[in-house]
Amino acid sequence: VYGHKPSLNVVSKRGHIPPLPNILIPPGDLSVIGPLARSAVDLKLALNIIGGPDPDDAIAYNWTLPPARGTRLSDYRVGFVMDDPLCPVNSNVKDVLFQAVKALRTSGLDLEEGWPPGVNPSDQYNTYLFLLYSTYSYQLPDENFEEFREQAARQDGSYDAKIAQAWTAPHKYFQSASRARVTARAVWQEYFITHDVFLLPTVFIPAFPHDHNEPFGERRLITPTGPRPYSDLSFWISFATLTGLPATTAPIGLTDDGLPVGIQIVGPYLEDATPIDFSGKLADIIGGFEPPDIYKI
Repeated sequence: VYGHKPSLNVVSKRGHIPPLPNILIPPGDLSVIGPLARSAVDLKLALNIIGGPDPDDAIAYNWTLPPARGTRLSDYRVGFVMDDPLCPVNSNVKDVLFQAVKALRTSGLDLEEGWPPGVNPSDQYNTYLFLLYSTYSYQLPDENFEEFREQAARQDGSYDAKIAQAWTAPHKYFQSASRARVTARAVWQEYFITHDVFLLPTVFIPAFPHDHNEPFGERRLITPTGPRPYSDLSFWISFATLTGLPATTAPIGLTDDGLPVGIQIVGPYLEDATPIDFSGKLADIIGGFEPPDIYKI
């Protein structure tokens, strides 16, 4: 199916669970809520329904979805990256992604491959992880603070060490990461002056059986190249999440094993209709949502 991660704070999280009802939370720096649908048209419809300011802000602010930048597929200026050594994409997923790239090129689009100038994927991903993990620092009991600080000091690069660093770091490090976040958005926004959308994998692996038997940091995903940590699942979605940019995921085909593959379409800040519209025009040339055989009538 299609999914859309709205620009930061375009959709109010008031009423979302968690937390429990009547517990207020501050506006987020990373997390958003957005629609799922069977088509780009329905995504846009749903976003127009749920979008808008928090009730506390609605007395002074209105929200209107800006129009998409293109009216035809040929209007769009497109960049892409479909693999990176920091988080290699499984070959069965990458094959489907490049089939979509080929279809776009066959349609006449001139796609530009490579990270936008100024985007350092390692730096942005690490900033994202620090801010993500620090979000939950309030859960750390005071009696465990020294234990976690010692764990953070080891700096062994493990999942637990990164959690400990984010949970015990002085506030100045959080402020530094917050500045890096808005700087990263500015770099992407500079790119979107000359480009309209940027294509990425949504995740490096197709659908897999969920296994919650182990703690998150110890879970592994089995891939043809060996076990991978669960935390790798966050790499490809980190760039739009860190920067608050809108991102639409669209179904683009199946692996040889019949598992669905999605492509991530990142757009300019607050211009959510642009990646949504592009996902619909992509469906026109490669097909869109297909129900599983068991649900076909």
